[in-house]
Amino acid sequence: MYSGTVTAGIHADVRPEGRIDGVPAWCVGALLFSFFVSTLVVPSAAINKLVFGILLLVAFLTPFVFQGRAPIRTVSPLMILCVFVYGYVISIAGVVDSELGNQLVLSVAVLMLIYLLDWYKIDVDTLVKLAGIALCLFTAVFFYLVVVMDGSALAVYFMDNFREYSLGSLGQRDVVNGSAFMFRMGTTPFLYLPFSLFWLSFLDRRRWIDLTGVLATG
Repeated sequence: MYSGTVTAGIHADVRPEGRIDGVPAWCVGALLFSFFVSTLVVPSAAINKLVFGILLLVAFLTPFVFQGRAPIRTVSPLMILCVFVYGYVISIAGVVDSELGNQLVLSVAVLMLIYLLDWYKIDVDTLVKLAGIALCLFTAVFFYLVVVMDGSALAVYFMDNFREYSLGSLGQRDVVNGSAFMFRMGTTPFLYLPFSLFWLSFLDRRRWIDLTGVLATG
């Protein structure tokens, strides 16, 4: 995912062109992967907000920790966020839907992650592929629990969280000759992205791992 070299101890290889390599880059990549997966699997859970908060803190501290090595190449994300924050502050004095306001501001704050992608040169394609595989694995495990292990304590726990966080839809659906159990995660449409990336990689390199990714996410 990264081409930096990790030397002895915790060391960051900061290139002249602004690239930050080494352990810091791997840590940011791991945080972004955790954010992707938690957003896909449990978007309403607290862990998602916690990881996002850590990423925002890293984005704020990076220019100070690596002075002169984390240039701000564009202010567009900041300007867009400021517009929404300004509207949010004004709305506090009026009668508004506070939950919707919080959601709008936080969704726009995701734009701040653009700086991390630039400074640490994160391979977003790889993150999307891995997140897609993680979503497929979670879906398979959950399906096994609710179908094969139906009634077990673990299945009940997953079902309760599934309904509490509105993670998708499940139940009996009418078909031609009767009914069948249907299960779908609400974030399933995301799989179109890793499927496309795996397919393009397969066409370019003809590797079995890319074909496996196509079959898994398809």
